[in-house]
Amino acid sequence: MLLIGIALIVVSFSLEIWTLIPAPTNVLWQVALGTGEWGLWFSLASFIGLFIVWRAHALDARPIFRFALMAMGIDALGMGLVPLYSASKVGSLSLREYVLGVPLEKVRQTTEVFAHVGDQDLKVDIYSRAADSATQSHPAIIVIHGGSFRAGERSDFRRWDEWLANQGATVFDIDYRIAPQPNFPHAVADVKCAIGWVRKNATAHGVDPNRIALYGRSAGANLALLAAYSAGDTRLPASCEVSDTSVAKVISLYGSTDLPFGYAHVVNPAAHDGQDVLRTYLGGTPASVPDAYALASPITHADDAHSPPTLLFHGGHDQLISHLQMDRLQKALPTRARSIYLPYAQHGFDYNENGWGSQIVRTEVQRFLGDFLPPTR
Repeated sequence: MLLIGIALIVVSFSLEIWTLIPAPTNVLWQVALGTGEWGLWFSLASFIGLFIVWRAHALDARPIFRFALMAMGIDALGMGLVPLYSASKVGSLSLREYVLGVPLEKVRQTTEVFAHVGDQDLKVDIYSRAADSATQSHPAIIVIHGGSFRAGERSDFRRWDEWLANQGATVFDIDYRIAPQPNFPHAVADVKCAIGWVRKNATAHGVDPNRIALYGRSAGANLALLAAYSAGDTRLPASCEVSDTSVAKVISLYGSTDLPFGYAHVVNPAAHDGQDVLRTYLGGTPASVPDAYALASPITHADDAHSPPTLLFHGGHDQLISHLQMDRLQKALPTRARSIYLPYAQHGFDYNENGWGSQIVRTEVQRFLGDFLPPTR
């Protein structure tokens, strides 16, 4: 039994420590993400380990060893509670949701091709509540996946698509070209093509073309903001023939907004080589292709008088993209954007859809969309 207690303490501490210090590898960054978002369970494991060690008579003759284990266990317990404490300062939280999740109604899912680009079919996964009628007019939410502009796939956060559909929206989770690189401006051109396709097929899918929102994560958040702010910009046309690529609202989770700034201020190159990502995506450095960096930056196109309303999320412990990117866009859009800063959160924090950060995202997304969504049934 004593060995179990020691193992619970040592393992919890060894994993949770990466939530506080920069990860020296990408794998340990992923560990930090996991331990941060499931921190309550690590705290519970540490508590059990502490109790076992405290009751262990076998350690009576080794008080220094017991003290070291107890100190390590208390540290691990505390680190696991930091996300809860931090998130509670931002919004209301639910222990029930954290443990049991959010119950969802059955969702209908279909897949269609929205564009043919070269020899590639670009597909979209469409989600809607099974009970909803196609003759009703629903808002459309176009979801754009992340992956450093060169990886990822549509519906990689399927549970979130189902949650958005449960709010009464029809969700379109799309492909865009991630290869070959360099891939700018093809990726954003594909997003604009998807917007045009949703508008063109609005009646068939029972959606209101005046209530289209973009929802992106990481690289997808950059593309969502860029597409939303550059509608009608002839320098960034759609990859297919469309008449209108405007949207009503845009939501960004931990997206890059100012690429020259991001290139110069890499957060943790040991965990993620952001400069290599941008060189590969844009075909060079800010010095060699400055126009591409400027054109690919949402902040270049931000207009506080005309840009669609924007909701931004970013974590203070993001080791891939600095939260200062969110701050810079907020300054450019003081009346059009709302920023939610999660001090404890890592990049990709919403991977745990029941976690503290995800609970705040759900609350803020519902508030942001407001009457955009139909009344809750």
